[in-house]
Amino acid sequence: MKNVVSSLDSLGPGARRLLIASALNNLGTGLVLPLLVAYVTLVLDLDVRVATTAVAVTSVGVAVGGPLAGWGADRFGRQRAITAALSVSMLGTLGYSVASNIPTILAAAALLGLGLGGNAVWFTLLAESVPSVLRPRVFGLNLLAVNASIGLGGLISGLIVRGLSESSFRLLYLANAVTFVAALALIRSAIPLVRAARAAPRPVAVHAGGVEELAPVPSRDDSAAADTSAVDEGSVRPERPEGSTGSTYWDLLRDRRLAPVLALVALSFTVGYSQLEGGIPAALIGGRHVSPTQLAIAFGVNTVAVIVSQMVLQSRLEKASARTNAIAIGLIWGLTWVCTAAALRADAGTPALLWLALGLIVFAVGECVFGVTVPVLVNSLVDDDSRGRANGLYSVMMSIGFFVGPLLAGQLLVEGSALLMAVTFGGACFAVAVLAALVVPRDRLDRLGEAR
Repeated sequence: MKNVVSSLDSLGPGARRLLIASALNNLGTGLVLPLLVAYVTLVLDLDVRVATTAVAVTSVGVAVGGPLAGWGADRFGRQRAITAALSVSMLGTLGYSVASNIPTILAAAALLGLGLGGNAVWFTLLAESVPSVLRPRVFGLNLLAVNASIGLGGLISGLIVRGLSESSFRLLYLANAVTFVAALALIRSAIPLVRAARAAPRPVAVHAGGVEELAPVPSRDDSAAADTSAVDEGSVRPERPEGSTGSTYWDLLRDRRLAPVLALVALSFTVGYSQLEGGIPAALIGGRHVSPTQLAIAFGVNTVAVIVSQMVLQSRLEKASARTNAIAIGLIWGLTWVCTAAALRADAGTPALLWLALGLIVFAVGECVFGVTVPVLVNSLVDDDSRGRANGLYSVMMSIGFFVGPLLAGQLLVEGSALLMAVTFGGACFAVAVLAALVVPRDRLDRLGEAR
């Protein structure tokens, strides 16, 4: 806890306020995250493929919303883009609260996805809220906030959802909508603070081996220096120099350093993150191995594991090689699928729950490594003028994973078996490790993008 407080103190007030907004927003996400499959199949009495398709439709929405949000952030400013994104997300989750059939479920999923594409702006705001040397720290603390809040939300939902009461499920989706509004208010108040900090950078404290030393703030693209007093009302960055437009999406996709990293993100989300909402709950709830309440408990255990992992590993990850971190993600998530396979073969109830919880503990370590490493890696490869678009592509790669992963999981569950699904995704996780070894630089993580 002392390390967390010290890390927060090293950030500016704008970055800290953004982290609070992240925690609040993800508290709402945690209320509903593990329950979509149960809501669709057990409460609304629809096929499991409706639930996995809804997750996939959300991913398509993110694929559309991400580039729009990234372009809007670079063109019209971060504040306007994040306002639009969170407003659409709120409408989507309100749609879930009143959904009763397949068309209304899929419409809500599409709106939610369009709004979640605004993560492109969110990652841009976080990257710009601190100097590059502190990016691993702010992204790590954001992961801590996200998982602590999601876990707390999951525990609350587990207490509220008693049996299969339709009203309790709808109430949770309504509460999630409210958190989008509250988070937006905090973000809009944080942006002027971030803008002011970037206009007058200060020395930052770097903690090494328990000894505090001051390091100079790295340059933010000296070649693009501009009058920092001329800032768009909705932006957190200085205006571009005359004639500068930033890279296009096509330019970024052709970048030999960025494109392979984006491919790594897509594969990681296909076999990893997307399965927390898709394959794993569908296999274990659909097969009656665990109940919705037990699933919520397992996700709570996952959250505790993320928090502990973050506290233990944060400083080590900051100073480790980016390549070593990325390889570890695939290897760790591969072990999660081994535990999932064991849960599927165990007796229903407590034995299956114990294996599931162990698997989610292992997954949490990989989440920690991913959350600290990959956003820093993406943002280290671009400058401010292209940062919104780069994070837009990051959102697209996530959405590709969320689209392909649940659809593949659903097909394997219907046409094959849950065990076949676990073996397939487990093997693919080791492919993530191989790709990481080929495309991720060896540089120390906190040294990436020092001039960005």
